[in-house]
Amino acid sequence: MYAETMTRYSANGAQEYLAELRQSLARCSSVQRDGITVRYRQVSTGQLGGDESILATRTYPTSNGPQITFRIAAIRFGDVVLVVLDQGWEGTPSPTATWDGFLATSIERARSWR
Repeated sequence: MYAETMTRYSANGAQEYLAELRQSLARCSSVQRDGITVRYRQVSTGQLGGDESILATRTYPTSNGPQITFRIAAIRFGDVVLVVLDQGWEGTPSPTATWDGFLATSIERARSWR
Protein backbone atom coordinates (compact mmCIF):
# COMPACT_ATOMS: atom_id res chain seq x y z
CA MET A 1 0.00 0.00 0.00
CA TYR A 2 1.26 3.46 -0.84
CA ALA A 3 0.54 7.05 0.05
CA GLU A 4 1.01 9.49 -2.82
CA THR A 5 0.78 13.26 -2.49
CA MET A 6 1.31 15.93 -5.15
CA THR A 7 1.52 19.54 -4.03
CA ARG A 8 1.91 22.66 -6.15
CA TYR A 9 3.88 25.42 -4.43
CA SER A 10 4.13 29.14 -5.16
CA ALA A 11 7.39 31.03 -5.63
CA ASN A 12 10.31 28.89 -4.41
CA GLY A 13 8.18 26.73 -2.13
CA ALA A 14 8.92 23.41 -3.87
CA GLN A 15 12.68 23.99 -3.73
CA GLU A 16 12.41 25.07 -0.10
CA TYR A 17 10.41 21.93 0.75
CA LEU A 18 13.13 19.62 -0.58
CA ALA A 19 15.88 21.67 1.07
CA GLU A 20 14.05 21.45 4.41
CA LEU A 21 13.54 17.70 3.95
CA ARG A 22 17.27 17.22 3.30
CA GLN A 23 18.13 19.28 6.39
CA SER A 24 15.67 17.33 8.54
CA LEU A 25 17.08 13.98 7.41
CA ALA A 26 20.61 15.17 8.19
CA ARG A 27 19.68 16.74 11.53
CA CYS A 28 17.32 14.12 12.93
CA SER A 29 18.14 10.57 11.90
CA SER A 30 15.87 8.96 14.49
CA VAL A 31 12.77 9.63 16.58
CA GLN A 32 11.03 7.81 19.41
CA ARG A 33 7.45 6.69 18.76
CA ASP A 34 5.60 4.69 21.40
CA GLY A 35 8.91 3.48 22.84
CA ILE A 36 10.26 2.38 19.45
CA THR A 37 13.20 4.02 17.71
CA VAL A 38 12.34 4.89 14.10
CA ARG A 39 15.37 5.68 11.95
CA TYR A 40 15.37 7.81 8.81
CA ARG A 41 18.18 7.80 6.27
CA GLN A 42 18.72 9.60 2.99
CA VAL A 43 19.68 6.93 0.47
CA SER A 44 20.18 8.96 -2.71
CA THR A 45 19.51 12.28 -4.37
CA GLY A 46 18.82 13.19 -7.97
CA GLN A 47 18.40 9.65 -9.28
CA LEU A 48 14.62 9.49 -9.47
CA GLY A 49 14.07 12.09 -12.18
CA GLY A 50 12.51 15.49 -11.97
CA ASP A 51 14.46 18.65 -11.21
CA GLU A 52 15.66 17.18 -7.91
CA SER A 53 14.78 14.17 -5.80
CA ILE A 54 15.42 12.41 -2.52
CA LEU A 55 15.05 8.73 -1.75
CA ALA A 56 14.96 7.98 1.98
CA THR A 57 14.20 5.00 4.17
CA ARG A 58 12.29 4.59 7.42
CA THR A 59 13.47 1.63 9.54
CA TYR A 60 12.20 0.28 12.84
CA PRO A 61 12.25 -3.00 14.77
CA THR A 62 9.33 -5.38 14.65
CA SER A 63 7.83 -7.17 17.64
CA ASN A 64 9.48 -10.45 16.61
CA GLY A 65 12.99 -8.97 16.30
CA PRO A 66 14.10 -8.13 12.76
CA GLN A 67 14.05 -4.57 11.51
CA ILE A 68 11.76 -3.51 8.70
CA THR A 69 12.51 -0.81 6.15
CA PHE A 70 10.09 1.24 4.06
CA ARG A 71 10.96 3.67 1.23
CA ILE A 72 10.02 7.33 0.84
CA ALA A 73 10.56 9.30 -2.38
CA ALA A 74 10.27 13.09 -2.79
CA ILE A 75 10.62 14.41 -6.34
CA ARG A 76 10.35 18.00 -7.55
CA PHE A 77 9.03 18.88 -11.00
CA GLY A 78 9.23 22.67 -11.21
CA ASP A 79 6.74 23.96 -8.66
CA VAL A 80 5.22 20.51 -7.97
CA VAL A 81 6.51 18.06 -5.36
CA LEU A 82 5.54 14.39 -5.49
CA VAL A 83 5.94 12.39 -2.26
CA VAL A 84 5.44 8.62 -2.35
CA LEU A 85 5.55 6.53 0.82
CA ASP A 86 5.66 2.74 0.88
CA GLN A 87 3.32 1.74 3.71
CA GLY A 88 3.63 -1.95 2.93
CA TRP A 89 1.05 -4.54 3.76
CA GLU A 90 0.60 -6.03 7.23
CA GLY A 91 3.98 -4.79 8.39
CA THR A 92 5.92 -5.90 5.31
CA PRO A 93 7.38 -3.44 2.78
CA SER A 94 6.44 -3.76 -0.86
CA PRO A 95 8.69 -5.85 -3.10
CA THR A 96 11.20 -3.71 -5.00
CA ALA A 97 9.63 -4.44 -8.40
CA THR A 98 6.20 -3.39 -7.11
CA TRP A 99 7.65 -0.19 -5.57
CA ASP A 100 9.53 0.62 -8.79
CA GLY A 101 6.39 0.16 -10.90
CA PHE A 102 4.19 2.27 -8.63
CA LEU A 103 6.84 4.99 -8.39
CA ALA A 104 7.23 5.10 -12.20
CA THR A 105 3.45 5.49 -12.58
CA SER A 106 3.40 8.23 -9.93
CA ILE A 107 6.22 10.09 -11.68
CA GLU A 108 4.36 10.01 -15.00
CA ARG A 109 1.19 11.25 -13.26
CA ALA A 110 3.14 14.11 -11.65
CA ARG A 111 4.72 15.10 -14.98
CA SER A 112 1.31 15.24 -16.65
CA TRP A 113 -0.22 17.14 -13.71
CA ARG A 114 2.18 20.04 -14.17
